[in-house]
Amino acid sequence: MATSYWERIYLYGTGEVGVDYSRHASNPLYYSWDGTFYSSPIIGWSANTWGKQEIRLTSSGATFLVNDANAVTLSSGYSPTAKTIILVTNGNGAAIYFDWVLARKYVSSEPILSSLGAEEW
Repeated sequence: MATSYWERIYLYGTGEVGVDYSRHASNPLYYSWDGTFYSSPIIGWSANTWGKQEIRLTSSGATFLVNDANAVTLSSGYSPTAKTIILVTNGNGAAIYFDWVLARKYVSSEPILSSLGAEEW
């Protein structure tokens, strides 16, 4: 009998958004998930491979990126109050590992550093 499990990273509030890796029988699937249905395949996220998963929240939706590429934006089932980070697995064989998790206020353009001053000792 094949192993069946899921691994999920999502943000919870009055609505939910997240990413989900499910393995049912021999069919592993990667999807972005908006709390109401599995909607868009996530390109670039692979099992047993380290990568950077990014979730950017705005007032109208959430954008997901894998290694700074392959953006998927969801607005269905989304609420800007979904701010609690949940990392969860379910089933035999499910495991998800993190080196670090960072939560910060999102800005559409990253800060620009014009020059560094001399180091102080």
